[in-house]
Amino acid sequence: MKRHSFALAFLAIFALSSCQIVVNVSGKTNETTTAQDTTATSEDSTTEDQTTTETTTTTTSDDSTTVEVKQGLNVEVSPNLFYYQYDHLDFSDLVVNEYRMENGKVIFNRAIDDYILTWTHNGEEVNFEERLMNEGEFAIEVSKDGFTSSEIPISVDKCTSFNQTIQLTAPTKLNYHVGDALDFTGLQVQLITKKTAYSKSDANYSEFIDFDDLTIKVGNENYSSTYTCSTAGSVKVTVSYQGYEKELSAFFTINISDSTFTPISYDDDTIVWNEDSNQMQVTISNPTKSNTDKGYYSPEEVVIESDMDWMSKHAATGKVNSPTKGDTPFLIVPVVFPGEEAQMTEDNWSKIHKAFFGNSDSLHFESLHSYYYKSSFGQLNITGNVTDYFQIKGYNGLPTKVEEFTDNHITTIVQYAWTWAQEKYNITPTDYDSNADGYLDGMWLVRMSDKVDSNSNLLWAFNHSTGQTGNINSPTTNNYGWIPFPFLVDSQYGSEYQSRFVNHECDAHVCIHETGHMLGLADYYSYSYSGYAPMGGFDMMDQNYGDHNPYSKMLYNWITPYVVTGNCTITIPSCQKRNALIVIPYNDKTLRKNSDNKYVFNPFDEYLVLDLYNNLNLYEQGYDCYNQSPIETVGGRIYHVDGRLMLYSGGALSMCTDPDAAARSTGRYSVFRGISNSEAGERAENKYDTSLPESANAWDEIRLISADKRMLSNQNKALASSFFQKGSTFSLSSYSAQFNNSEFNCGKTFSYSIHFDSIA
Repeated sequence: MKRHSFALAFLAIFALSSCQIVVNVSGKTNETTTAQDTTATSEDSTTEDQTTTETTTTTTSDDSTTVEVKQGLNVEVSPNLFYYQYDHLDFSDLVVNEYRMENGKVIFNRAIDDYILTWTHNGEEVNFEERLMNEGEFAIEVSKDGFTSSEIPISVDKCTSFNQTIQLTAPTKLNYHVGDALDFTGLQVQLITKKTAYSKSDANYSEFIDFDDLTIKVGNENYSSTYTCSTAGSVKVTVSYQGYEKELSAFFTINISDSTFTPISYDDDTIVWNEDSNQMQVTISNPTKSNTDKGYYSPEEVVIESDMDWMSKHAATGKVNSPTKGDTPFLIVPVVFPGEEAQMTEDNWSKIHKAFFGNSDSLHFESLHSYYYKSSFGQLNITGNVTDYFQIKGYNGLPTKVEEFTDNHITTIVQYAWTWAQEKYNITPTDYDSNADGYLDGMWLVRMSDKVDSNSNLLWAFNHSTGQTGNINSPTTNNYGWIPFPFLVDSQYGSEYQSRFVNHECDAHVCIHETGHMLGLADYYSYSYSGYAPMGGFDMMDQNYGDHNPYSKMLYNWITPYVVTGNCTITIPSCQKRNALIVIPYNDKTLRKNSDNKYVFNPFDEYLVLDLYNNLNLYEQGYDCYNQSPIETVGGRIYHVDGRLMLYSGGALSMCTDPDAAARSTGRYSVFRGISNSEAGERAENKYDTSLPESANAWDEIRLISADKRMLSNQNKALASSFFQKGSTFSLSSYSAQFNNSEFNCGKTFSYSIHFDSIA
């Protein structure tokens, strides 16, 4: 910070010129004008610390009697002279006196308020209410009619940093129909200014902006008081304000429905996917393989036929998965139980809409829509609508008191909600069945409770199926999500978790995790709750953290792998680009070709998955609820996957001996995903296939192989040291402790080794 050498005595150099007039008392006038500087010396007059503007008059009579008169302005109390950029000019302490002296005697010396202050910068007069924009030395003019002007010096220092943003509170009404006029009641816009290298208390300050000072655009149109909603869809409302250095903008989204309540496609131009230039080269060797070919098939040569859409048609559970690609409409219904009517506010509705469909940069993490659009590399676009509040009180077969509801009522509520929505909005059911399989693509029910309870499904978040049979002409409910409202506003966990995280206006983490189930994935944590955690918390389907891993994305058919068949060297980009993964099956794995002459890879088998991790995009943030910090590194990831299926026949499940044959099954209700990350309890493998030994319960669907050879768990979470770096080498024998019985679960031989040649 600069140190200033100014002193108030400096002001004296600005004493102004005076005028001398000689007047004959008898009426004979002799007038002369002289330029001279005069400073009063009386004990009541101005001192050397005062800026003075003087007019001196000398009067003479016939007998040569002379009266010398001096009059002028002086600065009795100086204002603040030293500022930093963007300060308001503060002259509240300024005191200006007007005085008159005759023959050196003060006749009067009084404070006045009819002086004029003028600051001219670059030839233009500056309003004193404005901020001091530029650094430098300036002067303020003090004047009054009849007096020559004086100047007060002002020094303005530069700030080392300066930033302005605007933050808005969205209007209370965000849900409209075609033809409605916009209502911006409740819209508040706050100007936030922050600066550093600043010693004053208002270094950071905020102020509300008048509505008339804002520029508002609805979509691409300028807002006016006569604006009406003309087209159904999600519309971005941009609010702009001219800041001190540049135009500042913020926005919110309104939802416009037409009379038929067709699904809305939410075009979010704030979704940004940051790609990187990182690459990893690996050399993969297998002494049992010859070097007669290149040793791998590239993604262009490979196709995945058995994915989650296939599983949806053949799962023994009867659960129909949501589509994993294309425009996929979800119907969101806020459900109000008896006694919970106080939750039916426009603000709560807006938060629900924001959590499901809000723009990417309007949340601290992502909305459901923006997350899956990013994670799928733009292949899954979740569309849909949020209905009005659905009050279930009085519906036939449902209790009238909230405490009388049980889990058994949930399926009935789901079916009532679908019927209610169709009738209220004249919905065409096929509009919500994008793949024409006879089922709604997805339905979410948000219970408007103000609390949660992990011991009650009614007060907990989950995904389930109604078990209904599809109808192509009139699609039915099957796959749905259920979530209490507190999960969406980050207040769900109570005292056990509350100290771990900061509440946010909206938080879609739990909703995103449960939608992973709606798309077909299982949990990657253990239901036996013994601390067993083969993913070390490092996944959206484990502890709601980050992105989906490459195996999950392969099941969704968002990415296609390099498939290793022998000795090879492969270079891949990071996981932030599509098809940047390598799968390494057991030694005797063979791939068949389809009719398009592509090799068919079956993800429902056992193999390793290898990719290059970095913490961009969906990995940039941790998840504070589970104490999961972002892992800031670049390194190789190795996953051990066992996605083999069980066959369902005659009311019993049996582990398949030919994974590829199971993946080609054409029978309805024929396969079951029985291998889980639970090593005990009701979800253990030998609970499904009773012929399996108890040791099979240690099988995991997916395990992150930690490069530092730690066994990952709830206590030993994934860290930067869990990733392989340049020069690292992996073989099953050197990492045998992270495999059951030091081998693949299927008993097949795996002789490959992996050397990480370079990571850059």
